Amino acid sequence: MSLVSDADAPPPAPAPAPAPLLSLPSLPSLVHLAPGPSAPPTEPPLDDGTGPLRFYCSEAMGVRDSKATPLLNERDRNGPRAILCNFAPIRVRVLWDGVYYEFPSSEHAFQALKFVRAAGMEPDPALKQAYLAYAQVVGNARTPNRSYLLAQMKTRADGELSLSGGGDRTFGPNKKTGFAGSPDFLAMKAAFDAGVRNVGPKWKDADRLAVMDLCLYAKFVTNADERPKAYLLSTGDRELVEHTTRDSFWGDGGDGTGANQLGKALMRIRTQLQEWARFD
Repeated sequence: MSLVSDADAPPPAPAPAPAPLLSLPSLPSLVHLAPGPSAPPTEPPLDDGTGPLRFYCSEAMGVRDSKATPLLNERDRNGPRAILCNFAPIRVRVLWDGVYYEFPSSEHAFQALKFVRAAGMEPDPALKQAYLAYAQVVGNARTPNRSYLLAQMKTRADGELSLSGGGDRTFGPNKKTGFAGSPDFLAMKAAFDAGVRNVGPKWKDADRLAVMDLCLYAKFVTNADERPKAYLLSTGDRELVEHTTRDSFWGDGGDGTGANQLGKALMRIRTQLQEWARFD
């Protein structure tokens, strides 16, 4: 065997290629690990014409639905069924104690009649007149929501009149801008100073229901505008439900636990209309 110098030695064999690394998915940037905005809530399906007919005030009536927990499909809420709501712009003419009163809506009527009724029970002549004057303010409010707000006449813990207008920023005074308050607010303050108070909390349920029946009768039965009656009769025998989380007496409370007294009152009126129609 012969000796071979380093120069004559063959080049070493190339080293084997490293095994390929497993392909891993790219990791998200830490910037994107924070939770993003929640997905918008799912809108309830359209009414299929079976089961309870649920309704609520439409957006055109100045009432915004809760976008966090929508209860009705927007096409249903803003459709023809909204006429069942007291905020619907249907004028009513109500007979009370031998006097006819006209209002822009059944909500105006219901809220104003609280003070008309209180005036009839007030022995003091000056205070009686103050209640009647304030009934005019409530009954002529520019919107049904404003009428409701005026009738609440909320007070603070110290018994003084609350200056808050709730979501209505054009109602009460604004210290920052120097706004003294709307004419409606100033009228409410004058009435409060004269001794007028919110009489609603003193009502028994029977009183509320009797006055509401009167307002609904004026809207759906004796009204020259036939649209409310026609729609109410078109609902057939379906259960009528005011579907809202904002009211557990007139509405169903949003989850069915409320008394739904408005829906029941509407069904009482509907039953009367259906019985009379049998003899036409």
